Amino acid sequence: MKRCAWAMKTPRLQQYHDDEWGVPQYTDQGLFEILGFEIFQAGLSLDLVLQRRLTLQKALVNFEIDQLAGFSEQQQRNFLTNPAVIRNQQKLEAVIHNARRWQAQQLHGFSPADQLWFLQQQCHAYVDRLSVSTEDLFTEQTWQLFDSWGLVRVGPATVQWFLRAAGFVNGHEANCDRFENQMIGPYH
Repeated sequence: MKRCAWAMKTPRLQQYHDDEWGVPQYTDQGLFEILGFEIFQAGLSLDLVLQRRLTLQKALVNFEIDQLAGFSEQQQRNFLTNPAVIRNQQKLEAVIHNARRWQAQQLHGFSPADQLWFLQQQCHAYVDRLSVSTEDLFTEQTWQLFDSWGLVRVGPATVQWFLRAAGFVNGHEANCDRFENQMIGPYH
């Protein structure tokens, strides 16, 4: 199987690439977990973060939005003293803050997942009229949407990787077997 170059470095990266990366996610929970993972991955090796993924998921209650939104000071201290996780207080606080903001969006009746997939559809509709790529337009629009929700630590690079990982855009390299076969959401 031909894979993206970044996925060829370790068996863990290969498995992530083959089984998860770029597979469309449609639930708030699935999307939030990917966003939280990307926040923790920012500036670090993807392989390192995947190596600590199970421990990170356990320590962060599987990125469960409602539980993270109510994360106590004691739970935060426990997390930051756990040598098996990525002990970064700013990233931890960002994920907790973002869980609260994501939760607030859920109360509006148009879930974050629905908002993101609708935005993806709109970007595909407009890209033919503009001289930008769908990915560039969608990254910019998603970054602005996240900013309007009050999310933190979700700059353009994190948003771009989130969109690729969650299957909103095809981030596979042209010579990758999954490039031609990747389905892009319900509006593709």
